Amino acid sequence: GNASGGVVTLWPDQQRPERLSGQGRVVAGAYGFWKWQGNVAAPLGPGSASLSVSEAVSESGYRQHSAADTRRMNVRVTYPVTARTRLTLHGLVADSPWLEDPGAVDTTALKRDSTRRLANRNNLSELEGGSLQPRGAGKEVTQAQGGVALRHDLPGGGGLDVTGFLLRRVLKNPIAVTYIEIRRWAYGSRAIVTLPGAIGSVPHVFTAGVDAQWMRDDRQNYTPNRPTLPPPPADDSL
Repeated sequence: GNASGGVVTLWPDQQRPERLSGQGRVVAGAYGFWKWQGNVAAPLGPGSASLSVSEAVSESGYRQHSAADTRRMNVRVTYPVTARTRLTLHGLVADSPWLEDPGAVDTTALKRDSTRRLANRNNLSELEGGSLQPRGAGKEVTQAQGGVALRHDLPGGGGLDVTGFLLRRVLKNPIAVTYIEIRRWAYGSRAIVTLPGAIGSVPHVFTAGVDAQWMRDDRQNYTPNRPTLPPPPADDSL
């Protein structure tokens, strides 16, 4: 998030599978929630390959207008180039055909059993021309990204990591005051070196690196009923 206050670091399983293997899981819960997930891993010469696919659906949700559907596919290939150098290719595709947004409720509505589950009226409809028009606040988003990483272990410990990535994101996002469409391209690279060392009798790991990224958005903010762009501001300098 924009103000997460911390970072959670997740590392994939680095162990090479000895043979083709797989696993699956299905979870179901209240409010029309269900999720399935399947994983397959296999040796690839001296390296390995893995594939993971999943879908999570909330058909109704705890609150009105809070249904969701998210699908993911993740592929990873790791191959040792030399005894000390490892190449990794990674790809991810995520698609959410609908993520409904019920919006916020005030304190009074939150305290009442009859209203706490209702969606915010502004997220469902708007008053236009004397009548209520449907809005349907939420998101429809697809994102695909790929990356390549090269890891070289140094003889004295530590290592050198070089990575690069490419990302494409397409978003349709109707909200309470406007309708947003975004088409995004992004790419970047990173190089990091880590070296073991000591300060006095205390062992340390020293890290230095450089990171460069670029992003371009084709963004349109339409009027809430979608057909037109809003009028430009009176002051052209804005």
